[in-house]
Parts: sequence; structure tokens; C-alpha cells
Amino acid sequence: MEIERIRSRAQVKRMNRLNNIPLYLDDDQINNYSSYFKKGWKKLIKVLLFLERHPDVEGLNWLNQNRIEKSIECFNKCVKAFPRSWSSMWGLGKAYQIIGNHCASLEWFEKAYLLKQDLVDVALEASIEAMRIGNATKALKYAESALALDRRNPDFHANHALALLLNKQAEEAFVRAEKALQLAPNSKRIQNINAYIRKIVFKTANYPMAIDPDSIYRGPQ
Repeated sequence: MEIERIRSRAQVKRMNRLNNIPLYLDDDQINNYSSYFKKGWKKLIKVLLFLERHPDVEGLNWLNQNRIEKSIECFNKCVKAFPRSWSSMWGLGKAYQIIGNHCASLEWFEKAYLLKQDLVDVALEASIEAMRIGNATKALKYAESALALDRRNPDFHANHALALLLNKQAEEAFVRAEKALQLAPNSKRIQNINAYIRKIVFKTANYPMAIDPDSIYRGPQ
């Protein structure tokens, strides 16, 4: 099973500050909510960092599988206590992403997006999960949202290029990928995306039905 790895330590640092505790709860409810969130987040981060340190691992061992199950349980309790807890929804999206349930992952990222459209990580993850299940329309929608929030990041241009490709817009995808390469000419990840898109532009490969961005970032194995 393909295991999703953490995108960047910066993403963890951003999300680690976003325990959006509802102020209308009483002290006991706040303490319970905060406790569940911290437990869920701690277990999720341990798995994400483990996968970052071991990029070639396939499948989760018992310990990390248990951590993911516990994080899902904790974040669900947070959402039940506070239905607008978009940070818990983001955590659920990441947890389901790790175990390969990309439909559930997209569902939670979309719920988070409805509540937090100004955080680029939410739109980016929703776009990636939509690509994985072959939902071209949603992939492009969220890729455009992520890019609109940060046009200086070459990875967001690259992600947008892949979403365009899934929508069978190869020429537009190639232009976007070239922009990403201009911003990060030495990035092997973006070079691999350009090579992948070129094959379709020059008709040496067919349009994909779905796209796993991480596998393309890594290039031919």
C-alpha cells in the first residue's frame, strides 16, 4: 500500500498551532476537547514523522496502525463536541490519507475547507486526494484555491499542473509546470512532473484516469 508522507515540517508547525477550541463550551468541556485534540494530534504527528524518516516503508506496523486508529477516535470526539472544529477535520483527513482511504480523506478535507478557506494546506490536501480518486473537477477546484493563496510556491504551481492534466488540459498543464520549474529549477520533484506531462503533450502516453502526485514526484522507480 502506498503510504502518504508528510509534506513538510512547516506544515506540521502551522497545524500544531491550530487547536481551535470553541469558547462557548464550559471549562470541563474545553478541557475534554483540548485533551482529545492533543492526544489525536500527538499520535498523528508521530506516524507522519515516522513515515518521513522511513520513506520506503510499505504498510503500517502494529504500533503506528494503533496510533492512527486512536487519532481518528480522538478527532471524531472533537468534531462531535464542536462540529466546526476544522482543525480536527484536517487531522481526520490526514489520518485517513495515511491508511489509504482517500474517499474519506477527501470528505474530511472538504469539510475543513468549508470552514477554513484561507489556509493553503487544506485546499492543497483536498486537491491531492481528489486526484487520487480521479475526481478531476474537485482536483482542479482545490488546486486553483491553493495556488490563489500562494503563487510564489512552486509546489502549488506543480500541483495545479497535475490537476489540469487530470482534466485533459495538457497544454495548459505544461505551461503551469514550466512556471513551477522557473521558480524551482533545481527541484527534482518538479523536473519529474515536467517529464510526466511532456509524455502526454507529445502523445507518448495517455491521459491518466487518476493521479498520485507523490509517485510522480519520485519519478520512475
